[in-house]
Amino acid sequence: MGALVSCSVIVCCTSGAVRACRTNPTTPGSGYDRIGGGTTYVGSVGQVGRTARAAEGHRSLADQLRTWSDEQVAALLTARPDLVTPAPHDFSQLASRATTRTSIARALDGLTRGELAVLDALVVAGQTSDREVVEIVHADKDSTVAAVARLRELALAWDSPEGLRPLTGAADALVGGPDGGVSGLRPRSPGAPPLEVVAQRLAEVTPEARSMLEHVVASGGEA
Repeated sequence: MGALVSCSVIVCCTSGAVRACRTNPTTPGSGYDRIGGGTTYVGSVGQVGRTARAAEGHRSLADQLRTWSDEQVAALLTARPDLVTPAPHDFSQLASRATTRTSIARALDGLTRGELAVLDALVVAGQTSDREVVEIVHADKDSTVAAVARLRELALAWDSPEGLRPLTGAADALVGGPDGGVSGLRPRSPGAPPLEVVAQRLAEVTPEARSMLEHVVASGGEA
């Protein structure tokens, strides 16, 4: 029977007693990423660190999961029990398992139509802010905010330094068409950079590359 050793939370699931634990967070690379075993350190300094990192975004889903409280991890494993069979050894493995096509599809099966619509909007936005999601989705504000929170809880969306973004495999898993709350749209193009940035980038390309770009423009966008 596999077990994840926990500081304070025990979650019962199909694989047995599951616990989520973080070891010494002050020593990078010394087991902080492990789930299970080791000495547990709990204190206000760690909580302050988590808050600061959450505000600036995370490098990856695994990085974000490492900042989660025991209660958040427990809620995730309860809502997505396929993630704990067999028990993951660390948060990198947990995040990797959460991003597989099969696992994402299972998680989407439990979403409401409204939550699917919000996830669909996130896919189109690519990476955005909570405020913009509310503006994109033409629905009740409180319902949209709750849906965004639900997607975070299920690790179907995470906070990168550039903003809130859906899991990479979410777009392919969204099926059903408009009747299922899915638009079928794909990520939008990013906004055009300022003209001075464009001029600077053009000045940095080689003459050959500049000639090719001018040919594409003259041909109406075709190479």
